[in-house]
Amino acid sequence: MSQKYSFGTGKLIAKPRDGTPVQFGTVQDVTIDVSFSDKELRGESLFPVDIARTQGKVSVRARFASIDGRLFNMVFFGADAVEAEGETEITLTNGPMGASPDFALEFENNYKGMLQKWEFPKVAASKLAFNYKNEDFTVPDLDMNVYADGEGRVLVVRFTTEQPCL
Repeated sequence: MSQKYSFGTGKLIAKPRDGTPVQFGTVQDVTIDVSFSDKELRGESLFPVDIARTQGKVSVRARFASIDGRLFNMVFFGADAVEAEGETEITLTNGPMGASPDFALEFENNYKGMLQKWEFPKVAASKLAFNYKNEDFTVPDLDMNVYADGEGRVLVVRFTTEQPCL
């Protein structure tokens, strides 16, 4: 069995509930974290005698160099935006807590016949950072949290390998 590897950043696409999908531009890096908490059962011994999985968390972090006001509003601000002649103006107001924009997210990486496709049916962005530097490009950084959709799905991941031609 040959080894398959992954290389590069792939592509990331946000899919709003009621709009056109938008691809994140000039992706620099994507991190997908899937983690669980454990509860250890201990007795008089040094090490646990059993471990049970408790809470799970899925988060996605993306750094991308394209500055796109429409995308930022769709996945993060969820505010009233005015778009005209190449300009997006977003105005935030001090409204009530609770509501945040949610969207579906897809990440795809294809390298030498190994396709990885991650689908997150319900995502909410929690942090958007802009790091302006002297003599460097600004690369926005977006932190997102994944949660269960109405059917209980949190993520679907597919690892597909092309079969070699004989």
